[in-house]
Formats: sequence, structure tokens, C-alpha cells
Amino acid sequence: MDDQNKQTQSDFLEETIKKRPVNKRKVFRRMVEVSMLAILFGIIACATIVLLSPVLENMIFQQEEEETDTEIAEMDFAEEEIVTEEISPEDMLTEEMLAEEAALEAAQAAQAEEEEAQGELTVKDLVTDEAQFFSELAASCSKWLVTVRGVQSSESWLASSLVSASESSGAIVTQSEEEIFVLTYSGSVLAADYIQVEFVDGATAVGTIRGQDSNTGLVILAVPKENLSQTTLESIASAVFYNSNLKSTLGSRVLAVGSPMGVLGSYVSGTVTAMGIEENAWDINYKIIMTDIYASESPQGFLVNLHGYIVGVLCNDYNSSDTKNILSALGISELKKTIEKMYSGDEIPRLGIQGTDVTAAANEAEGVPLGVYITSVQMDSAAMAAGVQVGDIVVGFDETEIFGMSDLTSALLACQTGDTVTLTIRRLSQGEYREVEVSIVLQ
Repeated sequence: MDDQNKQTQSDFLEETIKKRPVNKRKVFRRMVEVSMLAILFGIIACATIVLLSPVLENMIFQQEEEETDTEIAEMDFAEEEIVTEEISPEDMLTEEMLAEEAALEAAQAAQAEEEEAQGELTVKDLVTDEAQFFSELAASCSKWLVTVRGVQSSESWLASSLVSASESSGAIVTQSEEEIFVLTYSGSVLAADYIQVEFVDGATAVGTIRGQDSNTGLVILAVPKENLSQTTLESIASAVFYNSNLKSTLGSRVLAVGSPMGVLGSYVSGTVTAMGIEENAWDINYKIIMTDIYASESPQGFLVNLHGYIVGVLCNDYNSSDTKNILSALGISELKKTIEKMYSGDEIPRLGIQGTDVTAAANEAEGVPLGVYITSVQMDSAAMAAGVQVGDIVVGFDETEIFGMSDLTSALLACQTGDTVTLTIRRLSQGEYREVEVSIVLQ
């Protein structure tokens, strides 16, 4: 029995207690629920902080601002008490000084308003100023402008004297101790019995022809000073020539004086629209200055710049048929040496050729020598008598190298009629240019 009980007790003690199995699905569900509750709690906490934060800040900072305002008010009050004890500069000024200061400020304000009003130019003001400027410029040019009359007289069948006069504009180009030299047009004086020159003050004197240019039809008159009063001599002046080949001339404002409109004493302003156009004449090439001025078909006078200096002699002879009333002028730079030759009393020597400059492009591309390519030879001229031909290229004049028409003209005008010169030319022969020297007696 005892052995049976021991066996039973031993069997009881040997029983194994098994753990309860874990339900994983239930654990996972519990974790999800806890996480969701945590997130919800976080959201509620954040929303509470965001909503209550402005209220708390207003409560806190309002109290601080009230304390600060109280402090500032106390500080301002303290400073105000200190300032009121000082005397301002205005209180130290007398009434008289204050009145003077107020008057000065009013005067300055009025002056500022006046200057502002003067600074605002209207179109009418600009037009008026320009008209006044050109009027004054024309008046200054009148000191060297003159009127030239070619007077002719004849006896009619009734033995009554008939007198006629043709008038043209002229300019005093220079003066010597004894004479005044006037540049004018030959049309009014070549057939005249005598020539009358009228100056700016209305005084007149008789002039004689000193020199003439067959190319342009211009002449130089000599007027003795002994026939003029001292008052007249003091009222006149000589014109100034200006370089007409400057690039700045293009687009510049100019004034035409003399008789650009066909009436003596007229003047008109305008703008240079073209320049550098070459026109061939015998032994010289002229450069034409074109303007936008509508004028007479046969203008007379001079083109001046804004300083009153002559840049051209009015001439519409080279205008095309559709620009016959557009004012043009011969550049004074090309005419200057011819004019000097005329008032010196020397005849202008002639070769009798027309030519054009050989360009650098023609020289490089075709091997044409640099110089003056002869395009025409005048009948019965010195050049024809010496055997010069069209197509010859002038490269030398005595000891002077010739690279263009201006070089040839300058060398020619340095000579006298009757001089013998050596002209060096290059002539095309059998496909190459050969140098030839010809001797020419200038006419």
C-alpha cells in the first residue's frame, strides 16, 4: 500500500506544466490599437498647443507691453521736463531777423520758379531761337558780302543814253594795302562797260577784272581802297574759307547767303544731305555739296557753316533734271588755289585733260598703276599737242609724284602759263604699262 502511494505521488510530481500558447493575431491587433491611440493623442496635443499658443502669448506680452509703455511714458515725461527748461533758437531770434529770413526764402523760391519756367522750352521757342540765330548769322556775313553790277550803256537812234545793269552776289575774299578783292560770277561783268561794287554800308566803287576761271565762270574783281571812305573800310571784313571735305560737314546745318532764292540779299538755312560727289572739269575735279534747300534754279552766293565760314560756292550747274531746284555748291577746298591764282593776277595754266583717280582696288586686282587715268583730252589743248591720249595714266609732273587728281591740280596751279613741264605717264602697250615722258608747254 505504501509502495502504491509512493508510486502515485511520484507520478504526480513528474507531471509537466505546459505554457499557454500565444495568440499572435491578438498581440498584433493590440499593438495597432496602442499605436493609433498614441498618434491620436499626439495630434490632439499639437492642436491644443497651436490653438492656445496665441492666446497665451497675447496674455503674456500684453502685460509686458503695458509695463514697457508705462516705463516709456515715465521716460518721455522725464525728458519732456528737461527739454522745456531749454530755450529754442527761434525764441532767441528777434522779429526783424525772422522777417528777413522769410523774405530771403520767398525770393529764393521765386527765383527757382523762374529758372524752372525758363528751362521749359516750347517748340515755338526753339523755332524762334533758330530763326533769330540764322538772322544774326546772315547779318554777320553781310560784312563780306557785296553786290556786283555790270553796267552797260549805248546810244539809241534818238541819241538818248540807255543804261542797263545786271546784278550778282559777291564776296570779299582778301585785301591788300591798296585793293579789295571780290569773288563773283562772270555773267554779270564780262560784257559790262564798267563794274560797280556795293558794300554793306551802301557805298559803291568801281572794280576791274583781275582774273577769271573758265571752268566755273567765277571772276576776281579788284577794287581800289582809295575810292572808299574810312568808315566803309572799317565796316567790311574778309570772308574765311573752311575745309569743305570734313566728314562732319555731312548732316550739319548750313546757311546760303547772297541770292540763293534769286533775289539779292536773301538767305535760307538747311542741312547738308550729300557730299563728296565728284564732277570732272578740265584739269580739276570738283566735289559737290548737296543740301535739302529748295532754291532758285540759278542761285548765286555762298554756303556757310554755323561759324559764318564759307564751305562752298552756290552752283546748280551739275544738278540732274529732277533736282534742278535743290541747292548745291562747289566745295571751297577744291576752289581755293584757283581763287588765289586769280587774285594774284596770274592766268590759270591749262593742260586740257579730264581724269579720275585710280583706286587701290584696281591697282591690286588688275595691276593698274596708281595715278590719274585720263578720260578725255581737250581739242587744241597743250596735252593734245604733246600727244597725250585717253587711257594714259599720269604718274608724275616734273619732280612731283601724282597719285590723284588733287595732286595734279596742285602741281599745275604752281606753274605759270607758258611754262614747259614734263609729264610722266604709263601707257598700256602689248598687255603691259610702259612709262613714257612727254614735254608740254602749258597754255
